[in-house]
Amino acid sequence: MRELVLVVCALAACGGGDELLIIDAAPPIDLQCESCNPISHSGCFSDQRCSYIHDDAGGTFGACGHASPTCVPEGSLAPGASCTISAGLPDDCSAGTFCVHGTCRQVCLSGSPATACTSGACWFSEQLLGVTYGTCAPPCDPLANECPAGEGCYLLHPSGEGGCVVAGEVLEGNACQKAEDCVAGTMCGQHVCRRICDPTLGDCPSPQTCEPWTESGSAGLCW
Repeated sequence: MRELVLVVCALAACGGGDELLIIDAAPPIDLQCESCNPISHSGCFSDQRCSYIHDDAGGTFGACGHASPTCVPEGSLAPGASCTISAGLPDDCSAGTFCVHGTCRQVCLSGSPATACTSGACWFSEQLLGVTYGTCAPPCDPLANECPAGEGCYLLHPSGEGGCVVAGEVLEGNACQKAEDCVAGTMCGQHVCRRICDPTLGDCPSPQTCEPWTESGSAGLCW
């Protein structure tokens, strides 16, 4: 069970008298958890940003519980910069970005042009940022799989757009729930990790065939 994180709010930082705020994944019932927006940063003071606090299990939490955004001190690292995380603390990425696998990446909201990714596809991880906000995965070619170590190129959009996200550990042929559950070079198709292939080459092991998995037919999965 994670330890409680104690944050002492000073007069200038919290807009009121000195108080002690206890932040935990399961906050007390009388804790006032006011929501903020990690893209516009509404709900936070000018020297703060709306972001998340990293936990010790690879996820996040905030004043409202698991994967909830909360106001934290402003960071200084630009999008694309290398970053580190520490359990019980926010990262040091600048407003509108979040540290994912050692890189500050843009926070996004899928389906909204004003908050879409400037580059790449919006990737959602319920463990990290919940189901409302995601981070922009760097664009990549699923057939080339040229992503940083520890990441894989997965088809994140029916158009065939690929994005580099943290690679899963489920091997080809085993059960899965999400695209990125599977190891790099494979992807979840109908709850089974399947090899990503080129429909024009038919590069699947016999007797499997490469079935298109995108609208354009540019990439497929071995069945």
